[in-house]
Amino acid sequence: MPDPANTEPSNAPALTIEGLRISAATEHGRVDVVDDVHLTLRPGRITGLAGESGSGKTVTGLAVLRLLAEPTLRVESGRILLGDLDLARLPRGELRALRGRRVSMVFQEPMTSLDPAFTVGTLIGEVLRRHLGMDRRAARERAVELLDRVGIPEPEKRVDSFPFQLSGGMQQRVLIAMAVACGPDVLIADEPTTALDVTVQAQILRLLRSLTDDGMAVLLVTHDLGVLAEHCDDLVVMYAGQVVETGPVDDVLAAPAHPYTAGLLAAVPSTARRVERLATIPGTVPPPHLLPAGCRFVARCPHAAPVCEEPVTLEDAGGGRSRRCARAAELDLEGVGR
Repeated sequence: MPDPANTEPSNAPALTIEGLRISAATEHGRVDVVDDVHLTLRPGRITGLAGESGSGKTVTGLAVLRLLAEPTLRVESGRILLGDLDLARLPRGELRALRGRRVSMVFQEPMTSLDPAFTVGTLIGEVLRRHLGMDRRAARERAVELLDRVGIPEPEKRVDSFPFQLSGGMQQRVLIAMAVACGPDVLIADEPTTALDVTVQAQILRLLRSLTDDGMAVLLVTHDLGVLAEHCDDLVVMYAGQVVETGPVDDVLAAPAHPYTAGLLAAVPSTARRVERLATIPGTVPPPHLLPAGCRFVARCPHAAPVCEEPVTLEDAGGGRSRRCARAAELDLEGVGR
């Protein structure tokens, strides 16, 4: 874990993505599935990445560590900056040295990431031996400490368990222990609570929050706005491969600047208001080869106007916020607050 003596809050970003564009090979030729993505992760903060399935959230996260299934998916342009290093162009050998050491990822399904042929102590120890040069004994002792840190009971016994002997919640904790073993600057968590019950989900999310106390920056990829509202500091909303809105989570929830964000918030069930029918966003996300030339949300937007048919860029809205909407200045969209 990071040295507490060196974890003073910093204004310098932990990770910056600038103008990221990713294409995919399809039956319609190569098409962009992620386009002009900008986002910033800061030390000690959790940034939520939200949007419907197919909006490009997971692909963006995988691109940071260059885990895309090339050549089917490939980064066409843009920068992924970890300090002075551009991960999008870093030689493969140097990138492998950074994976797990400075940037780590927690995947959605732990059983597809944990090798069932090895004990969890061996799996965690492999990370420590590779990146920190620990011997087997030191790595095992550190693995026990990490299992205890992530809340696994009786870590001295569990360190010798195989992944299939653990519950889904424990498997996810093991995966998090592996990801944070070397005290990375950035942790990308891709839907880490999917398929977990509500109690375990809350425990995992509290664990992620505790990791930021050491100065780690966390990117939490999820479609659950309730999770984002409760556990994130900043929010990035994606639609059809583009970032449409960013900002401090409280500000975005209270006063969304993009109709898509407002639509997502309106669709969240609430006990505070009685409605006969839940709000929905009409239509579906257009496939990549049929994206409109202008605003990608135009066909589903209740506020669409002729100006929306023209290309629109992500613009600074002040107060740490940005938006991609031609009519944002004249719209008064309803939020939900916390």
